[in-house]
Amino acid sequence: MTTDEPPIMPTADEAGERVRPPMVVTVAYWLWLVAGAIGLAGGLTVLLNQQFLADSYATTQSVPLTEAMDIVKGYTVWLILGSAVFLLLYWLLAYQARNGVRKARMLLIVVGLLSAFFQYGFGRITIFGLICAMATIIALALLFMPGAKRFYDAHGR
Repeated sequence: MTTDEPPIMPTADEAGERVRPPMVVTVAYWLWLVAGAIGLAGGLTVLLNQQFLADSYATTQSVPLTEAMDIVKGYTVWLILGSAVFLLLYWLLAYQARNGVRKARMLLIVVGLLSAFFQYGFGRITIFGLICAMATIIALALLFMPGAKRFYDAHGR
């Protein structure tokens, strides 16, 4: 069936106007997710090593082992919950930032810095906290590279 009618183009809403972000923004998105996963892995590592940490804490601080274990358990809960919350925030905000939302990029600054301090403060007992903090800072820096700046200037909402 051939007709001479011109094809009907979909509106921007119908087409789901999706702008392809530059490579630096895509790399930053995946680095945010990796940083969050590393932070959560650090919390799970602490969970698996609670007895060792409690023994070490009891010895160095001269406290009873039961008290040291309670402290380590509380620390572990905060580390895992905090890491899970930051992973969720990273995912939500980085997804929006990858789509060109400027507010998400600005919120990633705040959340990223808070997370870096959290991971370095709470998570420095393992190498995971330090790696997570470093990955977060690198992901932040990537969002402000010249290619990303042009992307947000042109397509930012």
